Amino acid sequence: MFKKLLLLILLLCLSCTKTETIEPDDKEYIEAMKDVLLFDEIDAKLQDRLQEANNGSYYQNYQFQMLFQDAYDGTLTDINGNPFRFDEHEKVWLEIVSVNCGHCQNQLSYVNEILEYEDAAFVQYFNVGTKEEIISLYAQQDLEIPEKLTVISRDDDFRKYITDTLHVKVYPTLIAYDQGKVSFVNAGEMEMETLPAVYEIGFVDKIRRSELVTEKGEDLLSINRSMDDVEASLSEENRKKLSELDHDGKTRELTLSMIGKAIDYKKYGANSNSTYIDEVKDFTSYQEKKTVFIYTYLRDNSETEEVEFINELIHSDENYDYVVILMEGLESSSAALRHMDVSFDAPVVSSLARVPADLLKFGLVSYPTAIFADEGVFTGCYSEIENVDNFKKALQLFLSDESLAYKKNN
Repeated sequence: MFKKLLLLILLLCLSCTKTETIEPDDKEYIEAMKDVLLFDEIDAKLQDRLQEANNGSYYQNYQFQMLFQDAYDGTLTDINGNPFRFDEHEKVWLEIVSVNCGHCQNQLSYVNEILEYEDAAFVQYFNVGTKEEIISLYAQQDLEIPEKLTVISRDDDFRKYITDTLHVKVYPTLIAYDQGKVSFVNAGEMEMETLPAVYEIGFVDKIRRSELVTEKGEDLLSINRSMDDVEASLSEENRKKLSELDHDGKTRELTLSMIGKAIDYKKYGANSNSTYIDEVKDFTSYQEKKTVFIYTYLRDNSETEEVEFINELIHSDENYDYVVILMEGLESSSAALRHMDVSFDAPVVSSLARVPADLLKFGLVSYPTAIFADEGVFTGCYSEIENVDNFKKALQLFLSDESLAYKKNN
């Protein structure tokens, strides 16, 4: 009887102790953003307006974060030496592009249509591209740069504004400013039939601040955790390692934006929108594996050194337990990969001719870039890989058992 009583007391004590079994999918990873699209939280009427103006697609979280931000308050100088200030114009279109972006090139033919809205100034900012490269780009498209268009080549202060204040992640991005505030953002290539709807929501029937507050009173624009908060939760040693890899200003930003976000490998299967160069159709077997996605931009005319560098990265650590999935840049084909002296054996398991949407949404703009994942979540990113030695450091930081995604208070 006494033994039974002791056993009962022990069971009661255990039941009062808070315990939790953590399954692989429920690990407490660092989250850079709330795991929900802000789009899902807004009023249905605003959803319809945004989809009408945004090619029928979801309005991503980072696009919401740009709304109501102040315009740049400095003086820019265009490629002809003329000054431009946002505060001298009530309405401004700002298009952020790059000379080596395929979608940006497609959108050049729309410039004159945007300029037809004469009450709005139009600034085209090339974050990548010299004056000579910009002029050449227009000439390749059999186009002339319109006189009314303000074209600006890379400016370091303005680049800091679009990176640190706006957190622009995609080329091209078209931003509407009304009375010195961001009033609409279109990320990605536009369809010109949506331009009237973009003008309407950007300059006429604008999004109201009150429309971004839920029925419960939640301010949707304040839901996202700042990257500084995420970084602060890392150990001093890992913050230092991340900083050392951040040679281009994007590695830190991309890592802190994607770390801990879930990947659904089922979406990479035969029914997805991605085009597969080889025969791999089912990616679910890689859900629990360490994975490196390498974003490349190889073409038939790619330099031999580029191809050899990618090949060297792929085989940089034969003993490391990871698989590699190659991702080609926009509008690529299998022809480019024929230059590569690799078979699709370990560690390379597949090549995607288009970048999956859940990776593209983070705003991959530099080549080559490596994205790391383990057990179904993103663990980090190394943008514009400099050399194989640093790539190995990234492997250690993002895929080892002590990687910065694994312990909230490491």
